[in-house]
Amino acid sequence: MAATNEAGDQASAAKRSKAEGSESIITHSGTFHADEALAVHLLRKLPAYRDAPLVRTRDAAAIDAGTIVVDVGAEYDPARHRYDHHQRGFTEVFDDQHKTKLSSAGLVWKHFGRQILSVHLQLAESDDVVALLHTKLYDDFVEAIDAIDNGISQYPSDLKPAYKSRTDLSARVGYLNPSWNDESSAAILDARFERASHMAGTEFFERVDYTFHAWLPARQKVIDALGARKAYPGGDPQGRMLVFDEFSSWKDHLFRLEAELPIPDAERPVYVVYPDESGKWRVQAVPESPESFVSRKALPEQWRGIRDQQLSDLTGIPGCIFVHQSGFIGGNATKDGALRMARDALSIGPAAQGQAGAPVVASFSKGAATAAAAAAAAAPAHDHGHSHGSSAQEHGHTHDVMDHPGRFNDRDVPNYEGRNWNERAFTIGIGGPVGSGKTALLLALCRRLRDELNIAVVTNDIFTREDQEFLRRHSALSPESKIRAIETGGCPHAAIREDISANLEALEQLQAEFETQMLFVESGGDNLAAAYSVELADFHVYVIDVAGGDKVPRKGGPSITQSDVLVINKIDLADQVGASLDVMKRDADKIRDGGPVIFTSVKHGDGVEGVVELILAARRCAGADKTGKPIAAKA
Repeated sequence: MAATNEAGDQASAAKRSKAEGSESIITHSGTFHADEALAVHLLRKLPAYRDAPLVRTRDAAAIDAGTIVVDVGAEYDPARHRYDHHQRGFTEVFDDQHKTKLSSAGLVWKHFGRQILSVHLQLAESDDVVALLHTKLYDDFVEAIDAIDNGISQYPSDLKPAYKSRTDLSARVGYLNPSWNDESSAAILDARFERASHMAGTEFFERVDYTFHAWLPARQKVIDALGARKAYPGGDPQGRMLVFDEFSSWKDHLFRLEAELPIPDAERPVYVVYPDESGKWRVQAVPESPESFVSRKALPEQWRGIRDQQLSDLTGIPGCIFVHQSGFIGGNATKDGALRMARDALSIGPAAQGQAGAPVVASFSKGAATAAAAAAAAAPAHDHGHSHGSSAQEHGHTHDVMDHPGRFNDRDVPNYEGRNWNERAFTIGIGGPVGSGKTALLLALCRRLRDELNIAVVTNDIFTREDQEFLRRHSALSPESKIRAIETGGCPHAAIREDISANLEALEQLQAEFETQMLFVESGGDNLAAAYSVELADFHVYVIDVAGGDKVPRKGGPSITQSDVLVINKIDLADQVGASLDVMKRDADKIRDGGPVIFTSVKHGDGVEGVVELILAARRCAGADKTGKPIAAKA
């Protein structure tokens, strides 16, 4: 039964929907959806309809008398302000670059969007910015509502979804409709519709404001930098260096603008030079795509993993600070030094980037060749390539029989002597079988810690990016680029224990970009033997659930016995599956020598705080709680 007092909403709705006057907005009565909820809110932004009463009806005479009609009436006629999409033969799309059939939201945005932006942003309707945002906001917000309302899937219908997603705006609007056993008079439905329209409109205009005040200025900075790059003092005449005199978000804009302008491949930026917040300068290799870990041209192989004076001696460039082991980013104390690093890196051909069998082209600054040879001889070999095409023995992955799962008190522990937390923050590894709730726990931990700590995440799946997409879709972290994915292509445990290079590289890239205070890495679903290497995870959380029965803890396995905390999830299902929590606790305590065990129902928020407390305590004990860049304080 309805548990909320809706009298206030009903009164508000009555004021706005009070009469069927000559000036009115018409939509259908009964169950409502996100498309007409947003369409009505958009229309009310216009002076002509700001005070027009809303009439929710299916009466043909009332519909015919309406000033503007949306999502009802079986008619699309812009000249008469009729905007329905349910009739046979309707095929309207936003423009010739789009294929999604419009709903009432898309129809209103198509015909009135520029006017709405003009009013909201106080710009002329003919302004180029209005035209740009008109399409941008359709792409980012409205098109999904059109597609969902018209039953258009994001992916081919023959693919079976791995999970349900019912938290999008269209779903949340749907939830505001009364349940089958709620009171559902016309007044209550009208009041609920007003709530839905307000929610949809509020979220839409939050996106408008972000796009105008943050996305658009960053885009202009990238446009300006692209225009100046060939003549930039100390830059590259071919335009392969992009320089920002102050930091700006650039990745998404760069790829869009390269396609829009367009920029020939030979003139596309290879390196971006910009200041960091400490006043020093960075050189970052442009990736092949916004989310790729592969660079168009990484910084030279012989520079990678070298720091400070040794790097300056190697390159002949004063002020060098570091070059990351993967070559995707480097740093210098001065702008001139960073520009020289980028220029010299451009002059070192592909052979010097580490191609097997090719001679190294030592074309960097004078005097560096001898130092380069000495550094190469002294540096230990480290291969960051991650491949499962080789044999198990080649990457240390075996299935040798173990005579014991190991004991908690004898488990491997990380060695923090000489550990530089600024290269990789305190790292929590989360593992467990498929379906145990690893990703749900990770989402809960992100939500719990993101307002206190600067954190980032790497997920692992075999052939997909589903866990990354789940976390991004649920807004686990902002910006979403803090959540990266690795496709292991084979045994999940190999990527967290035997060959950890791909995960280490991704974590270190996140650290270099965001100066994090804490990192999470989630393994692909795996078995009870899939324990993390202590060279990758400083704290190992292993998640099982009651659905497998209460015998799982006593089965053992290194992850059961040696993880820093064993999480037993989905305890709310124990009675349904016939699992005894007392038995699980008894067996877990025995096989783990009393090591920490936490029972959770992550879905309901139970037990998560206990996991958080253990993680924070371990971070403090490791001496990692004073490093990294804190998050900005909220106003």
